[in-house]
Amino acid sequence: EIAVSVADLSAEARAHFALATALLGLFESSEIWEGFGEVTESLERAATLYEQLGTIDFGATLLTMADAFTMVGELDAAQSVYVRVTRDLADPRWAAPESIARHADFLRGRAFVGLGWNAVHQQLEDQAGERFEAAVNLLVAAGEPAGAPILEEIAAWFEERANGEAAKQIRAAAQRLA
Repeated sequence: EIAVSVADLSAEARAHFALATALLGLFESSEIWEGFGEVTESLERAATLYEQLGTIDFGATLLTMADAFTMVGELDAAQSVYVRVTRDLADPRWAAPESIARHADFLRGRAFVGLGWNAVHQQLEDQAGERFEAAVNLLVAAGEPAGAPILEEIAAWFEERANGEAAKQIRAAAQRLA
């Protein structure tokens, strides 16, 4: 019975996540955001279920939610979700096994990127730089190749601000990940 219950929760979480991402794709392509609340409700439900199951998928679900809030210009809501991801995934329970710890670092790095872009939108350049630096450290520590293009974006941001040395170091890190 317990195995069936866990399988049911897992299936429900995946269904909510799939529904939300499908709706996001539709909304993004049509740029009509009616019904956006359904997306966030599905993502919240999926994140809650994944958290109950003790899987790191809750972090990825929260990141999707934060990115969705950013897409519709709800920067305060996005900010609070990004902060939650950075806080929750720093919990020691995600420190083992190493593969989970590295994935947690990757997700936290992505959350710091979101926080950095929110700071850019709010014209808080110093905060943006600090958040991007935190993102770089986490993405490099994670060692996931998917971090390379993210690092390239951050390098471009530093380069635009005449910080060529930082951009050069970040690009070198991106090349090592690719």
